[in-house]
Amino acid sequence: METVDLIPYSIAAKTRDALTKAMFLNNIKHGAHFRYFNIEKVGKEWVAWYYRKLDVGKLTNGTT
Repeated sequence: METVDLIPYSIAAKTRDALTKAMFLNNIKHGAHFRYFNIEKVGKEWVAWYYRKLDVGKLTNGTT
């Protein structure tokens, strides 16, 4: 279900294998399974996008 606090985030790494590891660790960190998309090499890094709910409480404190 899409909600106003569902925001696209990106994750990046220097190699494709490192990005795979970073995505795995990101899932563990958040205790969730994210569907990563638009995985591509941008400059010298591999980048993947995923949707995650924004912590609105942190937004009011100036951090995300």
